[in-house]
Amino acid sequence: MVVKKRDELRRIIYKLGPSFFKRIKEADGIADLGCGKGELLSLLHTEFKKSKEELYGFDIAKKFIDTAKKKFPHIYYWDFNNKRPSK
Repeated sequence: MVVKKRDELRRIIYKLGPSFFKRIKEADGIADLGCGKGELLSLLHTEFKKSKEELYGFDIAKKFIDTAKKKFPHIYYWDFNNKRPSK
């Protein structure tokens, strides 16, 4: 599933409810596999006050990675057929 708009992401997250919010707030780090341009990471940073240092993104599309890297320090290329991501 590809979610492109921030409002779509917000709606999905808020449907998950308070126990999910608590888990987000308590997490030391959150990884977004298939992060695209970093929309989910941006939402977690702004609405859930997660530090950019706590957010990690992985994607196979280098054009998306370049965009996400402008906003977040921990963005990595990962062809999921390989065992390890690369910068």
